[in-house]
Amino acid sequence: MISLYQGFALSYTWDDEVMWVRDDTWSSPLEQPSAFVCRHPDGREVDVHVVRESLDGTVETLWNVPYPFTAAGLSATAVVDGHEVRWFSRDVQQQAHTGYELPSHHPQDIRLLDEPV
Repeated sequence: MISLYQGFALSYTWDDEVMWVRDDTWSSPLEQPSAFVCRHPDGREVDVHVVRESLDGTVETLWNVPYPFTAAGLSATAVVDGHEVRWFSRDVQQQAHTGYELPSHHPQDIRLLDEPV
């Protein structure tokens, strides 16, 4: 596993969904996965799905997605390690966890979406 940040390491890519992308502005000439999971030894996970947002606000998913995706779906924010980040809205996260057999820990993650913040 590749060490990424504060103990998190690349765990796996979503092979059935992923597109491999490369952008000339990156420091690496290698293609990178657009949907992957990083895991910490303590069990925490970060599930990353890359999107491209154009200047007019249009959002393009860089993985195969069977439902419509809009800029409003990327409207939620959170603070991670002191940095504000955008993430998928509660509705998009719930929609994204339907239509397939969920890994054992995902149903608990979905229940947490319904808890007040």
